[in-house]
Amino acid sequence: MSNQNAFSGLFITFEGGEGTGKTTQIAMLSEYLRRHDTDVLVTREPGGCTEAEALRNLFQHRHDLKWEPISRALIVTAARAEHVIKVIDPALKNKKTIICDRFFDSTLAYQGYGMGVDLNVLKAIHKDALNDIQPDITFLLDMDVSEAMKRATNRGEADAIESLDISFHEKLRIGYNEIAKQNKVRIHMIDANNTPEKVHEQVAQKLEQIIPS
Repeated sequence: MSNQNAFSGLFITFEGGEGTGKTTQIAMLSEYLRRHDTDVLVTREPGGCTEAEALRNLFQHRHDLKWEPISRALIVTAARAEHVIKVIDPALKNKKTIICDRFFDSTLAYQGYGMGVDLNVLKAIHKDALNDIQPDITFLLDMDVSEAMKRATNRGEADAIESLDISFHEKLRIGYNEIAKQNKVRIHMIDANNTPEKVHEQVAQKLEQIIPS
């Protein structure tokens, strides 16, 4: 690649339902970018800093807490605000490339399409709290829901979201597809039914098409 820093300063996110392989693909892409001399920061949502990780624990791992959908959205937004202010903004100002496991698209998919919170309300909250910050590139990992849930189950004990009925996860997939249709420039659908290596190949090829050397 003729320009070794062609990928610097990007904000890249991975989206998708449970079990679609985001963690694996993020690890493979971060290694790919580092081979191209890119300073990479890998982070996640909810989480990414001490305060946001504390909220993540409340949100995902406290099965005894029964949050209303709008409350979930507000908790995630609070975590995101901490994450953006303390991690994402400083990293971008230092020309680092960020790869984030989930961002605002997840809020639209999970709390909006999945749980029924008004999409316009979620967008307004995001705009007011975070000045409508958006990633440069989003890779949406899409695959058959039944197969994805098998993968998620094989990872071990399910968290509060993974434990929800499969109909919820079907709504997620439909929601993500709608979000992708509305953001065709930013969001790139990736077939996650293949092997991790083939999925990574799709991601890398797409990235090089978007940011040609």
